[in-house]
Amino acid sequence: MTQIIRSIVTREAVIFRLIAPATGSNTLAITGGTNSDVVSGNVSFTGADQSQTSIASTTGTGTLSLTTVFDDAFIVQVTAHNAAETADSGQTVIQNATQGIITSISAYKSFPGAKGSKAMNISAAQDNALVEVKAAVAAGFLTLLGVG
Repeated sequence: MTQIIRSIVTREAVIFRLIAPATGSNTLAITGGTNSDVVSGNVSFTGADQSQTSIASTTGTGTLSLTTVFDDAFIVQVTAHNAAETADSGQTVIQNATQGIITSISAYKSFPGAKGSKAMNISAAQDNALVEVKAAVAAGFLTLLGVG
């Protein structure tokens, strides 16, 4: 797996990707420190461009804008906070989990149309990471296969 982006403001939000993984069931193993609260998850999409290595990403707090590289943008967001968080309307929440003092929401949203600045927000997020995922065909869409 390749780390795409990492946000460390108060907590830590990190996004990794694996291009063209083996089909079927696969294991994601995460090792944390001895005194760590870790919330993790994984998501799999069909229809993603397997050859695209240049994608847009950004980090920060609060509402973030991401200037997408491709038309028909699809953006995935991961957050970390020490209090309850809420995704804005229009975002599909993949995961909303708490472990110890860490609360994390993962969400995605499709932005049909021309590339450009796209905003996403999860309220109360201390650490935010956004990444663009490109569909394999122009004006295509991605299908959520599963969440772990």
